[in-house]
Amino acid sequence: MRVARALASAAATEPGTLRYQWFVTQRPGHYSIIEEYVDADAAETHYRPS
Repeated sequence: MRVARALASAAATEPGTLRYQWFVTQRPGHYSIIEEYVDADAAETHYRPS
């Protein structure tokens, strides 16, 4: 969870990010992530290596 929180905090400050949330699922060790960006370019920027 510490890593998930750090990633969510970092992603939330990226330009164009509207929502980036991690959720614990009922299956141990599995998570769901909801990501929402202003447009496709913002989403691509999130996934492009620095």
